[in-house]
Amino acid sequence: MAPRIVHALPWCKKARCALVCRNSRVLFLVSGLMFVVLAATSVSAQVRGEFYRAVVVEVTDVETQVSGRSVGQDAVVEITDGPYSGRRETITRLFAPGRERLGQPLTAGMRLIVRVAGPPGRETFHFHDLVRSRGIAVLAALFVLVVLAVGGRQGVRTLLSLALTAAVVFLVMIPLFLDGFSPVFIAGISSLSIAAVVLFVIGGVNRKTVAALLGTATGILVAGLLAFIVGDAVYLSGFGEITFSAGMGGGEAQLLMLEGDASPDIRGLLFAGMIIGAIGAVTDVGMSIASATREIYRANPQASLGVLIRSSMVVGRDIMGTMTNTLILAYVGGSLTLLLVFAHYGVGWFRVINMDIIATEAVRGLAGSIGLIVTIPVTSCISAVLETSGGSK
Repeated sequence: MAPRIVHALPWCKKARCALVCRNSRVLFLVSGLMFVVLAATSVSAQVRGEFYRAVVVEVTDVETQVSGRSVGQDAVVEITDGPYSGRRETITRLFAPGRERLGQPLTAGMRLIVRVAGPPGRETFHFHDLVRSRGIAVLAALFVLVVLAVGGRQGVRTLLSLALTAAVVFLVMIPLFLDGFSPVFIAGISSLSIAAVVLFVIGGVNRKTVAALLGTATGILVAGLLAFIVGDAVYLSGFGEITFSAGMGGGEAQLLMLEGDASPDIRGLLFAGMIIGAIGAVTDVGMSIASATREIYRANPQASLGVLIRSSMVVGRDIMGTMTNTLILAYVGGSLTLLLVFAHYGVGWFRVINMDIIATEAVRGLAGSIGLIVTIPVTSCISAVLETSGGSK
């Protein structure tokens, strides 16, 4: 009986819920990247100068030798904004020896960012980075169109939930981090707030959403506690990723540690990131299970509490198999380049697994997966109890 009930679940509704919750993971990724970029840019602007947009007019020389240590390109650029708009300057883009392939060669028409240093009248102009915001903006616009085309009204709610989530991240969570509040505590409260915003905006105020929220809160709590306890037991410092980033040319990240009392709690941010990273997948599972339970009960209102729980667990086990794999692969994908480097140089498994950065990803992925799995039976039981308790909602 249970399998027939499960197959009656409308796939469209489930797909919409999954789409909404997966979108939240996109936001967290973008939010995290924007936080690092904004923080690093802010500090960099204070220490190293100002940044302006420019366009390459012509490349005047290649393979420029500088003290026999670096090669690069000379190019004439025209600044397109700020007080230097319209001004043309020659800049040199340098590549460290052996890393020439890491940089995109400059060509005429290419848009870039230049850094201006020095006092007025004695400015020097330097290459900083390429402009990538236009491509990202086009992709973001396509994302909005796809959400609206597939989701309709639900798509509008999806975008609204993303906007509200962004407000929590940028107006509450990050400012409190920078003000010195406990990153773990703030991340926990913010995560629950974000989950509530997403679920109630998308699903409305009803038993399904309440069950999804309670299940999600349990999963986030379990994932956060495990990450904190195990991370402390294996001596995760939070500096592994920053050290590796600096070694690969991302030294701006270390500037976050040079502001004295304003320096963030790096170790606390590590665990906060683990909590935030689990929200998307856990919320996805919570809403999927709650939606499945509701549809099963609607298809068979005479189903007992036990039958309802068993039927929703059938759906939950299928989701567990796919979502856990997705979560682990997401973290592996984030460390793929590093793993390739280790494989190339024949670094042994014992050394790899004990590295701070690898241990961090292992704890992050396993704790998040356990939180996701715990969400399934908890949401199934709560949802089944609420659905069989009677009432129209």
